[in-house]
Amino acid sequence: MEFSHTRLQKKVQQNKERREHDRLQKVCKSPIPEMLRSWRRVFSQDFFEAMHASPFPTYENGKLITKDNFEVYFCIEYDQIAHVQEQLINIQITFNPSVAIYLGIGPIYESRIPLNQELAVNLLPLLSSGDIRYILMADRGAGLIVDSYCGYLQTRPPTTSEEVVYEIVYYQTNQQKDAIDALTLAPDL
Repeated sequence: MEFSHTRLQKKVQQNKERREHDRLQKVCKSPIPEMLRSWRRVFSQDFFEAMHASPFPTYENGKLITKDNFEVYFCIEYDQIAHVQEQLINIQITFNPSVAIYLGIGPIYESRIPLNQELAVNLLPLLSSGDIRYILMADRGAGLIVDSYCGYLQTRPPTTSEEVVYEIVYYQTNQQKDAIDALTLAPDL
């Protein structure tokens, strides 16, 4: 009987992710909706199960990313979205297919074309408005995460009175390969 309960929960979550995909189509500005429609959608639970991980935002202490598993890792915090945008533009990262994109709501999107950090820059207004929870982009060997949380910068004086910290995490690891490979085996939504 437990199997049916788990199967029912999965169906409920899949339906929720379909509705969230539809909502993302409405709140995103062009060309994002067109891109989301063209990308393959994968149920997020399948992705995280393949990674043996829990979803964000618990990545700092979670199973998905731990500093010990990184070949290259950096984390930068800002208290203004403009600084995040500037940093993302300067990073110059290119993600090679297959690229997994997760926004903290909806399904995992899979792009079969190379993507760069420009997508994250275009999604920043949705992050600051609260329409998405975070931005995760990952390919077979690297990942970029942009998120926000309530608080103040710990390492330097604040530049704004708002209680929001934006965080950019970039990592490279060979563990991503298995997770992205699992995307190609997962069923479409």
